[in-house]
Amino acid sequence: MIAPRSRLLFWVGAIVLPCALLAIAPELRLLAASLVGVFLLGTIIDAVLALSSLRGIEVLLPKVVRMSKDRASVLELQIKNTTQR
Repeated sequence: MIAPRSRLLFWVGAIVLPCALLAIAPELRLLAASLVGVFLLGTIIDAVLALSSLRGIEVLLPKVVRMSKDRASVLELQIKNTTQR
Protein backbone atom coordinates (compact mmCIF):
# COMPACT_ATOMS: atom_id res chain seq x y z
CA MET A 1 0.00 0.00 0.00
CA ILE A 2 1.28 3.43 -0.84
CA ALA A 3 1.07 5.81 2.09
CA PRO A 4 0.83 9.60 1.74
CA ARG A 5 3.85 11.64 2.70
CA SER A 6 3.80 14.22 5.45
CA ARG A 7 3.93 16.99 2.84
CA LEU A 8 0.71 15.83 1.23
CA LEU A 9 -1.04 15.62 4.59
CA PHE A 10 0.18 19.13 5.43
CA TRP A 11 -1.17 20.58 2.17
CA VAL A 12 -4.51 18.83 2.62
CA GLY A 13 -4.74 20.44 6.04
CA ALA A 14 -3.61 23.82 4.72
CA ILE A 15 -5.89 23.94 1.65
CA VAL A 16 -8.82 21.56 1.91
CA LEU A 17 -9.80 22.17 5.53
CA PRO A 18 -9.94 25.99 5.26
CA CYS A 19 -11.87 25.64 2.00
CA ALA A 20 -14.38 23.45 3.78
CA LEU A 21 -14.89 26.27 6.28
CA LEU A 22 -15.25 28.78 3.44
CA ALA A 23 -17.94 26.60 1.87
CA ILE A 24 -20.24 27.35 4.80
CA ALA A 25 -20.95 30.78 3.30
CA PRO A 26 -23.08 30.34 0.12
CA GLU A 27 -21.29 33.11 -1.78
CA LEU A 28 -17.86 31.47 -1.21
CA ARG A 29 -18.80 27.90 -2.15
CA LEU A 30 -17.71 28.26 -5.77
CA LEU A 31 -14.34 29.71 -4.74
CA ALA A 32 -13.78 26.93 -2.17
CA ALA A 33 -14.76 24.20 -4.64
CA SER A 34 -12.46 25.71 -7.29
CA LEU A 35 -9.48 25.78 -4.92
CA VAL A 36 -10.05 22.18 -3.83
CA GLY A 37 -10.48 21.13 -7.48
CA VAL A 38 -7.18 22.74 -8.50
CA PHE A 39 -5.47 21.04 -5.55
CA LEU A 40 -6.91 17.64 -6.49
CA LEU A 41 -5.92 18.10 -10.13
CA GLY A 42 -2.35 18.88 -9.08
CA THR A 43 -2.29 15.86 -6.81
CA ILE A 44 -3.50 13.56 -9.60
CA ILE A 45 -0.93 14.94 -12.05
CA ASP A 46 1.83 14.40 -9.47
CA ALA A 47 0.70 10.80 -8.89
CA VAL A 48 0.69 10.02 -12.61
CA LEU A 49 4.16 11.49 -13.08
CA ALA A 50 5.46 9.53 -10.06
CA LEU A 51 4.46 6.20 -11.65
CA SER A 52 7.44 6.39 -13.98
CA SER A 53 9.79 6.16 -11.00
CA LEU A 54 8.49 2.63 -10.29
CA ARG A 55 9.31 1.24 -13.72
CA GLY A 56 11.70 -1.69 -13.56
CA ILE A 57 10.90 -2.62 -9.95
CA GLU A 58 9.44 -6.07 -9.38
CA VAL A 59 8.42 -7.94 -6.25
CA LEU A 60 8.81 -11.70 -6.49
CA LEU A 61 6.76 -13.92 -4.15
CA PRO A 62 6.54 -17.70 -3.86
CA LYS A 63 3.56 -19.25 -5.63
CA VAL A 64 2.37 -21.12 -2.53
CA VAL A 65 2.92 -20.20 1.11
CA ARG A 66 1.64 -22.41 3.90
CA MET A 67 1.13 -20.83 7.31
CA SER A 68 -0.71 -21.73 10.49
CA LYS A 69 -2.64 -19.50 12.83
CA ASP A 70 -0.80 -18.39 16.01
CA ARG A 71 2.56 -19.72 14.79
CA ALA A 72 5.57 -17.77 13.63
CA SER A 73 6.27 -18.03 9.94
CA VAL A 74 8.50 -16.54 7.29
CA LEU A 75 7.38 -15.00 4.02
CA GLU A 76 10.30 -14.66 1.66
CA LEU A 77 10.12 -12.05 -1.06
CA GLN A 78 12.63 -10.58 -3.44
CA ILE A 79 12.67 -7.02 -4.72
CA LYS A 80 14.27 -6.72 -8.12
CA ASN A 81 15.36 -3.40 -9.63
CA THR A 82 16.35 -3.93 -13.26
CA THR A 83 16.91 -0.25 -14.05
CA GLN A 84 19.23 0.34 -11.06
CA ARG A 85 17.85 3.84 -10.46
